[in-house]
Amino acid sequence: MLKDLGALLHRALDRFKAEAGKRDPEDQIAELLGGMRREMVDARTLVSELKQAAAGARTELAREQQRLTDCLRRRELAAKIGDEETIRVADEFAARHREAVGVLEAKVRASGAELQLRTREADELAERYRQADARRFALLAELRRAGAHGRAEREMAGLEGDFDRFAEQIDDQARRTEAAGEVERRLDELKRRAGTEPR
Repeated sequence: MLKDLGALLHRALDRFKAEAGKRDPEDQIAELLGGMRREMVDARTLVSELKQAAAGARTELAREQQRLTDCLRRRELAAKIGDEETIRVADEFAARHREAVGVLEAKVRASGAELQLRTREADELAERYRQADARRFALLAELRRAGAHGRAEREMAGLEGDFDRFAEQIDDQARRTEAAGEVERRLDELKRRAGTEPR
């Protein structure tokens, strides 16, 4: 029985050490907010990069549109003087520039749409971060409550198991005592019969 009590105390001490080694709720909140802050910074960085990419696509589109305009002007001048070869070359280049303008217009639309999407996401992340930071102390209280509740449940489960084992041991000991008593009663009965019955 004393060995069992000693083992129970050692297990309780081990559980206490394990709980003491866990991180504080303040550290958990700081880590959560730090992760949110990093995610928000990454989103803002991406928005900045997308703004530059969208501006670059618009600049490239403007250049290509200017090339198309120049090409069409050259064709017009060639048509006025009747230079068929220049007209043919200008038409070839104009076709290429029109195709490039179409691709770049699609690129500008796509980059603008992606920029809007990522800007909205970055704004939502920033708002969630601000809300979480404003609720820091409420979150801390919730985390502490949850941790205390979880620890209490784990401790109760551990103690319940220990008490169940002790109850089983007590039941086993009671059964052994009862069985020993029964054996002794039967032995007394046999002795009594042996002493009273003739041999």
